[in-house]
Amino acid sequence: MDGSLRTLGIDDGYFPVYFKEGKLKTLIVGVVCSGLTPVNLAIDLITVDGLDGTEAALRVYRRLVPVDIV
Repeated sequence: MDGSLRTLGIDDGYFPVYFKEGKLKTLIVGVVCSGLTPVNLAIDLITVDGLDGTEAALRVYRRLVPVDIV
């Protein structure tokens, strides 16, 4: 590694409006970058408008540690 900070970004995936009505799933993705270079990623599923987003984000984080900045 080049000594750059390892940063983690987390975002949820796109979903059509009708996913909300059916409580369907979408992706939550975490990407670790060293400097500007992606070096690792993790993917999980969350329920659209559900209550499982925080737990899924924590699972993604735990798969990608250590990181310097979240």
